[in-house]
Amino acid sequence: MKTKMTMLTMFVLLSFMQAVNAQKLKDRIKESVVEIGTTFIEIPEDRLKLLDQIAFTMIRKRDDKGIAHVVLVDANNHELSQLSMVWLTTGILYYGHVDLFQIQSAGLAADNQKIPGLRQLKEYGFTLKDNQKNGVMGYRLKYGSGSWEVYGKSLSDLQVPEGIAIKIFLQDNLIDNSIDNNLVLDSTDSSNIAKEMLYLATRINNLLMRNQKKQQL
Repeated sequence: MKTKMTMLTMFVLLSFMQAVNAQKLKDRIKESVVEIGTTFIEIPEDRLKLLDQIAFTMIRKRDDKGIAHVVLVDANNHELSQLSMVWLTTGILYYGHVDLFQIQSAGLAADNQKIPGLRQLKEYGFTLKDNQKNGVMGYRLKYGSGSWEVYGKSLSDLQVPEGIAIKIFLQDNLIDNSIDNNLVLDSTDSSNIAKEMLYLATRINNLLMRNQKKQQL
């Protein structure tokens, strides 16, 4: 019962935020965010606990400027990590916290292949166009007032602060458990990515609002 009430509270907050924030997102994408929010209650209890743990870590592990550096990792920076990056960034943008997070995706290697799974984003209001540069396969993804360039990257290609960057491994056989800030969110079903990443963004927003209220007391 407590979990269901928490889900209801978070969904009400999600719907309310549509009216007061997310000015940079297309209306259709904002509608999609709220629609997907109605499915949060479908997330299993053990998965919710794992997502909550990741949200707490993202709030706690920030640099001296208050920015959390997050990398979503799969084997070759394909559908799992790219879609996870898009939906988590969309959720963070929806709540107006984009300045507090640097979210990237990467693979242990990058295979320079097309990613057909990104086409599904068109159903939610995104505009997707091929964007090949110097032989590197990529896409330009327009979300409203701006766009993202999406292309394959290996973890070694990224410039992230060592010791602070949070690496979320989307396949549990990839992780080195001896390294701090390595987390596992094994994602074998890509159909759950949008739901889980938007829940994560909503949970992060909830924690940030709670911290802000404490500071005002």
